[in-house]
Amino acid sequence: MASAPEVEFSLKGISGSAERPLAIINNTTFTTGEENEIIIKSKRFKVRCIEIDMSASSVLIEYAGSRRQLKL
Repeated sequence: MASAPEVEFSLKGISGSAERPLAIINNTTFTTGEENEIIIKSKRFKVRCIEIDMSASSVLIEYAGSRRQLKL
């Protein structure tokens, strides 16, 4: 199975409440379970936010079939 192409995702911030946390990845805001597009250098990348861990300041995302953890 081919691995996902390397894309530079950056967790910019976490806010919201414990019941409804929000994560800013690059310049796009996500809630848990949300799928959205992130634009990097005029290219669109479909990303799903799997989990937002406010206590660990981290986010688990899924991109191109693989999962990555982003930290502040």
